[in-house]
Amino acid sequence: MIHPSTEHDLDSIAVNLLDTPPELDVKQHTAYEFSKAAQERIRNLRATRHRFQPETQREIACLLYEADIWLLLHNIKKTATSTPFEKSAMVRSYIQTLKQRGHSEYSLEEQHDMEHEVETEIFELAKRNRLLPHDEQPPQKRPRFVADPTLEQCERLHHSLYRAVRAGDKKNIEHYLENEYSVWQKLNIQQYLDINNDYQHDGPDWTYEEREAWRQACDTMIDKDETLGKYGRALFGVASGNMDSSLAVCETWEDIIWTYYNTQAEEHLKNMLRSSPANDSSESGIVKLEQFYADLALQKDQHIDDGPMSFFHSVLLAILTNDMTCFLDKAYASFVDQKFVPSVQAGSETPLFKSVLRFVSAFILYMREDGICTNDERADPILAAYAALNGLPKNLQPRILTFYASKLPVPLQIDVVSHFFSSSMWAPEDQRALFALLRDFETINVTEVLKRTSERVLGPILKRDPNPIFNLDDEFFLDEDPSNSKELLCISQGIQWLALDESLNDEFIKMAVQMIRQYLQRRNIYLAKQVLSLIPLDCINLAVLRNEGALRIPRHLAEIDQYRITVDTFYSYRDWKDLMRIKPEDTGDLESLRSVLVWKGQFEPLTLKLAGQTRDLLQSEWPAELQAVIVPKLQKRLRKLEACSEQLDN
Repeated sequence: MIHPSTEHDLDSIAVNLLDTPPELDVKQHTAYEFSKAAQERIRNLRATRHRFQPETQREIACLLYEADIWLLLHNIKKTATSTPFEKSAMVRSYIQTLKQRGHSEYSLEEQHDMEHEVETEIFELAKRNRLLPHDEQPPQKRPRFVADPTLEQCERLHHSLYRAVRAGDKKNIEHYLENEYSVWQKLNIQQYLDINNDYQHDGPDWTYEEREAWRQACDTMIDKDETLGKYGRALFGVASGNMDSSLAVCETWEDIIWTYYNTQAEEHLKNMLRSSPANDSSESGIVKLEQFYADLALQKDQHIDDGPMSFFHSVLLAILTNDMTCFLDKAYASFVDQKFVPSVQAGSETPLFKSVLRFVSAFILYMREDGICTNDERADPILAAYAALNGLPKNLQPRILTFYASKLPVPLQIDVVSHFFSSSMWAPEDQRALFALLRDFETINVTEVLKRTSERVLGPILKRDPNPIFNLDDEFFLDEDPSNSKELLCISQGIQWLALDESLNDEFIKMAVQMIRQYLQRRNIYLAKQVLSLIPLDCINLAVLRNEGALRIPRHLAEIDQYRITVDTFYSYRDWKDLMRIKPEDTGDLESLRSVLVWKGQFEPLTLKLAGQTRDLLQSEWPAELQAVIVPKLQKRLRKLEACSEQLDN
């Protein structure tokens, strides 16, 4: 029986979401549902007793990226008809939510507090060692910045405020602007925050001229204020959309992307103020990331530790650039060639491998629905790899395999599904269930799948040497041989795949004929008989009806009838020989006379029947490979039968 695996529920959820008819409203929320499912899986993993194991932690890390990516795709869907500013601002806000690397997790205020704690601890140590009088008071918490801060202190402040703006940390931004900043600098930063916030809610209050004057003021500070270090210039570059000054402090992939979309947002906002928000329009989709900046972002990943980040960054770039090339290169190398890139290094038997491949496959299909990645030759083998993975015993999920196979070109789908069908010996009810599953998917070429499956199962039998050396007097094999049990199972399985589909009725009979020919050629009458027993009479009758009115009955139908008679003749001849051996002796008494009459009543009809069948068979047309095996044997037996008939007549 088929027992589907239920361990990886995300696989089934993905199929259910992707298989939703496009006309349903829920289709607009597919990406959001994917994100929710990934987050639920994370919660489940964190609740298990294996949550601290490295493999589980790696899977959680990948799922976190997956949830983020689906959320971006959902936001893209939501803003499909929005202005370019709104689209750019959406990506900028999205990047702010991604985990930061390579930066302190502490705010400037927290760092200052830690410094004070260290000073207090040093004071107490000195006091205990009598380096200070016992009545000496500990140092008071000093002001975070003096009234006239040094350039170094200003740069520290700019650094912290830049990180707060970059992370969208409103609490720390407000704190810095209220307590740490000069009025002029505070005004410039506050206006950047206000105008972006106002536009997303009630619309901008500034005119184009006012905003340009403000932008010019920020650029002037960048160019002429000698008190500004690189983070000071970067901070005001963020405010004015000055890309060069902002890029100078970018340390991570996320920094580059955030800076690009911040600049895009500022540029599109300027264009909207110059005309009118109502007149602004945009093509459906996302504001594309220029390839130069995509490459610049990828350079930042060259220095990170092994992990899923680099791989999932390639997924994000595929979305933002509307170009799947880099992503598909990595995915193909990882899951088809299995020349693992460090970002998804795991064996193909691990849950992590399947988890990431599941996401990649769902992502490819999702993008195809939007007209992206439709013709890339690397995408289909990736989908095929995931489909095949769901056919392995430990991952057995036939519906998932069939769904993804249905999205493949016909030659590839036939290869994937037939390989799965032929990989196990299925019970008849399982074969019927799998056949019914195939018919649920309109794009599956059911007949070709069944034919290819049958060829795979029977291939080893059909390809072996059909011409063993026999002497003319060698006997034929009429009895069961236990060593043939596995072969019989293969024969039954291979032929029954064809019997499932009525349209393959002729193919079914032709395959059976091919098997019978081989067994007759090998003198194995028993196996030929078993193959004949697999062909229902209804199947023969249906084939005959379909050819009714034809000038000549098709050769494969004629052969089936011919081989039935041949097999029957061989078994009847053995019965005939057995009767010959037990012929009773006529001793002249009544009992012996009675025995002779009974024997003749069996022997004479059988002799006549056999002689007639043998003559008919000798007059039949035989395939060349059977001519040298069957015909000489029949001729020899006919001579014996005729000789016996003459003796009986006498």
